[in-house]
Amino acid sequence: MRVLLLLVFLLPATLPAQRIDSLLRDEAWAPSTWGIAVQDLATGEWIYRHNAEKLLMPASNTKLYTTAAALVLLGADHRMSTNLYAVGDDVLLSGGGDPALGGRFHNGDRVMLFRGWARTLKSMGTDTIRGDVLVDDSRYDSLRLGRAWSWDYTTYWYAAEVSALNFNDNCVDLIIVGGKPGEPATITWEPFNTDYVRVINQTMTVAKGERTSTHYNRPWGTNEITVGNRIEEGQAVRYSVAVHDPAMYAGHVLREVFRREGIVVQGTVRRAEAMAGVEKRPMATQASRPLRDIVRVVNKNSQNMYADVLLKELSLSDSVAVGGHAEGVARAKHVFAAAGIDTTILQMADGSGLTRVNLVTPEMTVALLSYMHRYPDASVRSAFMESLPFTGETDYKLGAMFRAPGAPFVQAKTGTINYARALSGYLTTRSGKTYAFSFMVNHYTEPTAAANRLIEAALTELAKD
Repeated sequence: MRVLLLLVFLLPATLPAQRIDSLLRDEAWAPSTWGIAVQDLATGEWIYRHNAEKLLMPASNTKLYTTAAALVLLGADHRMSTNLYAVGDDVLLSGGGDPALGGRFHNGDRVMLFRGWARTLKSMGTDTIRGDVLVDDSRYDSLRLGRAWSWDYTTYWYAAEVSALNFNDNCVDLIIVGGKPGEPATITWEPFNTDYVRVINQTMTVAKGERTSTHYNRPWGTNEITVGNRIEEGQAVRYSVAVHDPAMYAGHVLREVFRREGIVVQGTVRRAEAMAGVEKRPMATQASRPLRDIVRVVNKNSQNMYADVLLKELSLSDSVAVGGHAEGVARAKHVFAAAGIDTTILQMADGSGLTRVNLVTPEMTVALLSYMHRYPDASVRSAFMESLPFTGETDYKLGAMFRAPGAPFVQAKTGTINYARALSGYLTTRSGKTYAFSFMVNHYTEPTAAANRLIEAALTELAKD
């Protein structure tokens, strides 16, 4: 026993590894698959490896791959434009991929851009549009969901459809307020109770202290939203519900804003067709925020639709005229290969990680993190690094972890889908070393909080170096 204690004392570097090994031996994790890779970025030394070469579902850690590839291929200052044209008696709203058209960067004012356009047109003497509002989302393909997404996700904001013409994160925002016990709650929605959606109120107000419940659903292919909450008297809840056909939604809201601003729109909203060779007279344009701002939303907020827009956007090249997921993956693999990743076994089908057919290894993810940490273009490198949540940022998902006194400094991306949890990023040790790490667990049935505790304990041990 004394010899063993002496060996442990003489080899203190083994202690974190032994501690992590003991955590993984807990019988609760026996049916699950953990993959872990930790590397010292200064020396390249592997600090810890466990199933580091095994392919696992990364969930939202996929966004690390998407944002890295987008920044490298497009540049941190890349912008996407939304344009308004006159086409005969019609107006044409043409999407250039901007995922953030709406209130996110405008203090929550969802229709500020459209209202400004309307007022500009009025100032130029336009008070009537005799034709239709046409919408054009042809920059990307017509596949609005990722491959193998779960159908029952599609009501919710995190599985909003992906388009080249997006508005308000492709959601309507419901506000439900409890009334008197026994009566339905009041439901309103933004923007301005748009009739692009139909809301069916099946709610019930209950007295305070009674059982409450949540139920809302939008059947696939419709814009009919049924709300069946049991809600307390005076209680208010909010939901963002994904809409079907984002381009038509954007055009519909634009027409409503024009009418509210005193511009008569005599026609309807319809999808533009066969626009090649058609004369388009520019009326207004709006550039997106630079890509550095978009990737912050992707990684800090884990915004799926934005990530999938970026995968389609980065696919565009001289040989690819219409953006798509498969084309985006093919082009992104050039970046992954430059990072030292074996792209013959990496599997990637979307940009967000909602699909269960994405497969990467922890050591691939560490290789990508190492590549971005040393990337020679400072604007790309800083945009990637600054997009990651860090310890103490309570507004983001990482904020629920590492709350204990003395918790290590971690800058990382979370990832969660059913039976898959991941955390990958950078750890700063007490001695000032920087480690790149990737923790992934698949096929677990323990609470996700238990997986979080194991990851926290392991990183806390590693940070003692």
